[in-house]
Formats: sequence, structure tokens, C-alpha cells
Amino acid sequence: MKKTAALLFLAASVAILGFVSCDGQSAGEAEEVPVGVVLPFSGAQALIGASMRKGMEFALEEIHESSLLGDREIRFIFEDSRSNEQSVREAYTKLIKQDGVVAVLGPFSSSRTEDIIDIIDKNRTVSLSPTSAAVGLSARSRFLFRSSLTVEHLVPHGVQESRRELNYTKVATITNADDTFSRSAYDAVKREIQKDPEISIVSEQTYTADASGELPDLSGQLSEIAAAGPDYIFMSAQGRERVGILVQAERFDGLEAPIIGILLTTDELEDAQEEEAGAGEGALTFTSWLPVIDTPENRKFRSRYKRKTEEEAGSSAARSYEAVRILVRAIADAGSTDREAIRDAMENVRIENSIYGSDFYFDLNGDAVYEPIVGIEQDGEFKVLGR
Repeated sequence: MKKTAALLFLAASVAILGFVSCDGQSAGEAEEVPVGVVLPFSGAQALIGASMRKGMEFALEEIHESSLLGDREIRFIFEDSRSNEQSVREAYTKLIKQDGVVAVLGPFSSSRTEDIIDIIDKNRTVSLSPTSAAVGLSARSRFLFRSSLTVEHLVPHGVQESRRELNYTKVATITNADDTFSRSAYDAVKREIQKDPEISIVSEQTYTADASGELPDLSGQLSEIAAAGPDYIFMSAQGRERVGILVQAERFDGLEAPIIGILLTTDELEDAQEEEAGAGEGALTFTSWLPVIDTPENRKFRSRYKRKTEEEAGSSAARSYEAVRILVRAIADAGSTDREAIRDAMENVRIENSIYGSDFYFDLNGDAVYEPIVGIEQDGEFKVLGR
């Protein structure tokens, strides 16, 4: 009788536990998995931050409609990096220490990514930046991953492809001397140009932006470049600064050379042309993603995004969308919310037929590997060079 009663009690206990988890969560409710998002929602890059958030939320909605996570759901916790070091460090510390996130998406720029490497490494928490592209950052922490192609992938391919198609021999450079990505892009351009004895750099110009990200008057730099007579101008700049450079270059009398922008986006090209007709005419971009990538996955993404948001997907939204899919795939593959398990799963993530036009995976340093693209401006938008 005691044995029978004990078995009945055990069965009843199991049944109850089947409906209520140890934290009081009902079996019919999804387990929430907290993931931090740190982007610039104010300051000079606020518009980019808003676009990235929209791409991330769109990706998450699709994921929750699928069976990828089973009975779990991702809950985003958003923090504003405010485009400065102190704010991004405070945001990461809060998310990891107070909110207990299992991973973080962000930051936007290479400078801000560099600011938080020690925090994610000390707390052993994966951080995936959709847009950081300076050389060497991911190698400084096992927990830092980046889904944008870095300049060491973009620039050599871009120079070789554009040289083959356009056969330029003289180039100039203009670089934001205070920005991590811009300096890294410039260094990569210079290394690649110096490999080819048939190309020379005829003018090297720098500038610095103020704390608000305001681009200075570049008349002096553009005058020096115009006097040197380059065939193309390599622009190493960040975000909205690229728009300003395109506009100032178009307005400068006597400067005819088109601009080559590292990670220059279609959105930025359109913004420049709205501000000044003809801005960016003939420009090139060495980039990760373009709307014109003609693959089934990218076409489906753009169609679904437009149907949902009534907007065309831009580069920031697209790259953020894919970053969410990458991180959530790792969380699903880990079968756990343990931070170390997620890190290990990130190493082996592979997205077949990504929106980038080829399979996606990470190299040994945690940097993205897929096919880079060279785009050329035609009729106000970027087309793939040579196609």
C-alpha cells in the first residue's frame, strides 16, 4: 500500500512538473532567451541604428514563426551605444551583469567594437557585430564574431576586380584619421596598391570629424586631390560621412575622378544624390551585400521585407537580418543557453544560400567568409561590376 501510494504521488508530481517549470513557467509558454542588442539609437548614426533594429526585429519574427527554437523564444533587450566609448561599455556591462543575456548583437562600428573586447572576453559572452569591418579585432577574443566581411577580404578582391575592368593607374585616398575602420581600410588599400607596380597613389589626404560626427569642409583636401589628377579616389570613411564626401566632391569644381568607397551602400549613394544631383556618379563600392544580388534567398528576403515594412531593404537592415539568423542558429545548435556552448556553436555555424549570395561561415578568428562584391553606380544605383 505504501509503495502504491508513493508511486501515485510520484506520478502526480511528474504531471505537475510537466506543466510548471522550476521558475513557474507553464509548459505551454515559450522559454524566453534574453539577447542584448547594442546599436546607435541616438547621435550621428541614429538612422543607421533604427534601420538595423528593423532588420533584426524582422528576422526574429520570421524565426519565431519557424520551428528552429522549439519551445524557446528570443527576447531582445535594446541599449543605445550613443556612438561613444563610455556608453557602449556601460551598455554591455548592464546587459551581461544585470540582464543576464546569453549573447549580444552589436556594436555598429569597429571603433565601438574595439571598446568592448575586454568586457566580452572577461565575461565570456558572445558578441556578434553585423557591420564592424576593421582588420584584426576578432582575433583578440574568442567571443567576438563579425558577420560583415572585413577589409582584408573586401579590399584585395575589390582592387583586383576593379583594376581588371577599369584599368586605372593613378589613385588618391581620403581617410578619417580618427576612426578605426577608416584607418584599417586605408591601410588595406595602400598595401594592395603597393603590390602593383602599374598603380601609384598620387595624393593621400586625411580629415577628422567632430564629436557629433559632423564632416568638416574638405576643400583643402579635395583641392590637393584635384591637382594630382587621379583616375579614382579611395574613400575610407564611416557611415554618414561617406554621404558628405560624395556631396562635397560633386560640388568641387575641377574634380572629375569617381570615388571608390569601402562598404559604401546604396542608401548612402541615394542620400548623396538627393542632396546633390550627380553625386557619386560612376562610384564604386567594395562591399558585402547589394540589393541586386540575384539569388533566390536574397530575392525572397527583399520581397518579404518590403511586404512587411512597406520599405526597400537597405544594407544596414539586410546585414542585421542575417546576423540575427546566424546567432539564433548557433543558439539552436548549442541546444543550451550556456554562453560557452553558444560560443562553440558559433564556430561551426554555416548558413547555406545566405542573402549574401553564397554560403556563410566564420574563419578561425571569428570573421565572416563569403564572396565579396564590387558594385558600380549606374543610373543612380549600384550594379555588380562586370555583369
